[in-house]
Amino acid sequence: MSQYVTSTRAALAAVILFALSTPLPAKRICMHEDGRSIISTPETSHAFGAQIIINEVDSDTPGADAAEFVELFDGGAGNTPLDGHVVVFFNGGAVNDASYAAFDLDGFTTNANGFFTLGNAAVPGVDLIFANGLLQNGPDAVALFLANASDFPNGTPITTVNIRDALVYNNGVTIDAGLLVLLNAG
Repeated sequence: MSQYVTSTRAALAAVILFALSTPLPAKRICMHEDGRSIISTPETSHAFGAQIIINEVDSDTPGADAAEFVELFDGGAGNTPLDGHVVVFFNGGAVNDASYAAFDLDGFTTNANGFFTLGNAAVPGVDLIFANGLLQNGPDAVALFLANASDFPNGTPITTVNIRDALVYNNGVTIDAGLLVLLNAG
């Protein structure tokens, strides 16, 4: 246990050092309740005026992964169209940290409070359903782009073209440095 805690703290310290010493846009660094660290950075606002960010991700739920979700937030504006946006999952264990799922958000809007949730059918209030166990436990990333799902067929190499927000997370053991490029401006 002590070795795990020490290596997790060392990994988190390395991530925090990177986050604090690199001239990037503002970042959010959070520690998940099970010890996994999460970093994300919002990018510029989109064409509709409200800034859409990845607010929360739960990739590893107790037991079978049947309550996974990705929550987007528009800053509280509410009823913001998500047309032109796509949420992409990147596999930190794949060659080139390639994409393994993409969800086109055309035709969807945030709710009156500004939230939109992609997730498993068991997630209360889910707006767009994906299969149980699809969202990998890490090290992986979730990114929001101004693009279409067709721009990200499975196996698409990691990119920052038209990125709006990204959240990079780990499994409490491994950090995939290749995914951190998603946090760089441009």
